[in-house]
Amino acid sequence: MERQVYTNPYEAKKIISITDFQKRGEARKTVGSEAFNLEYLSRFTDEELVDDMLGYLGEYRFEVEKYDYKLKFSADESGKFHLRDMHSGESMVTKAEWAIADRKLSARPIHREVAERDALIKLDDMLRFSKTGDSIIWASPAGPKEEGYGDYGFIFVGEVSQKGSGKEINMRAIRLEKAKIGQYKEAMRDILGEDLGFEEPDDFLSSPQIVRDLDKEQIEKRIARRFNLKSDNQNANLLNRAKDKLSALTVKFADIFRYATEDEKRKALYTLENFAILLRDQYLNGDFSNLNTIRVFESRLPINYLISKFSQKPPQVAGSCGSSGEINSNNPLANGSSVERSINFNYKFDQPGPCVTCGENIPCGPCGLCMGCDIKAQKEGSLNKAA
Repeated sequence: MERQVYTNPYEAKKIISITDFQKRGEARKTVGSEAFNLEYLSRFTDEELVDDMLGYLGEYRFEVEKYDYKLKFSADESGKFHLRDMHSGESMVTKAEWAIADRKLSARPIHREVAERDALIKLDDMLRFSKTGDSIIWASPAGPKEEGYGDYGFIFVGEVSQKGSGKEINMRAIRLEKAKIGQYKEAMRDILGEDLGFEEPDDFLSSPQIVRDLDKEQIEKRIARRFNLKSDNQNANLLNRAKDKLSALTVKFADIFRYATEDEKRKALYTLENFAILLRDQYLNGDFSNLNTIRVFESRLPINYLISKFSQKPPQVAGSCGSSGEINSNNPLANGSSVERSINFNYKFDQPGPCVTCGENIPCGPCGLCMGCDIKAQKEGSLNKAA
């Protein structure tokens, strides 16, 4: 039999990696059947992966002030309308269900993911009756720090437009650093003209609103005024400058995220993060000391070489246990993304102590908890907050 030649080294690993996934079976089962599990490893498109990766890097490495999403509200084969990913057509509710199932497997709290799913179900219902020019307002205050969330939240502002038999939603995520619940309450009252009576982050997260008497621009101005936001959008501009370079490398790595082993996927992500950090520092500080390294990333060198050279663990993100540990994003549109799905972000206890809870000087996880305190906190969170 003629020997097969693979132009992409990860093409040859498809069957091996899927078999490896089946062996991990019980530890990584998600919603539905094994067919669903195997399908989600490979079904995301290059375009979906690039969008998700830019969103991920924008949140964790560039800390962008604003990030834009495009979503569509369209029917599936059965005629049911849902809010969907623009590229894959997957229902956003399905993505949220995946995030819930994944967190259940590792006994992590799911209260935020349940609130996000409930919000998306409500949006599906509200969008059926929405019209061109209607606005969406959806607040996502920061989740509990002890669960690994950063100290920033988001408010999403969307605009609805009719597209054939469906609709298109231009959604903007506005990042809010260290904002208090009271500020979210006041902002929502400014926009809606009433006090919703919410006191907890999950109350806001589960309750998107349709607004008809204010357009997207007017809502954003009220948010900027309430939270004293700067208008220069410096970090978003930095990401925009780096966008083409990061997108090109993401496409190069696409089959790794689809088919490679867990360790290879993580190394590919670290390589992308390290490239993003180099570009950010060059654009922000005029730091050209790593220009030759950046040229190596942009060269035609094999991807295996890039990963072998640049896959060291990047710095921990300030104010968050995410990114280089476990992904706990305060952005509901990031949950169930192709980046999150392709990598198991269960963290290791390899950080020096002492534990921030019990004070024992033993190895800790990325949030500063020893294994015993981490398990206790997760069990308590699951029992007290899970739906």
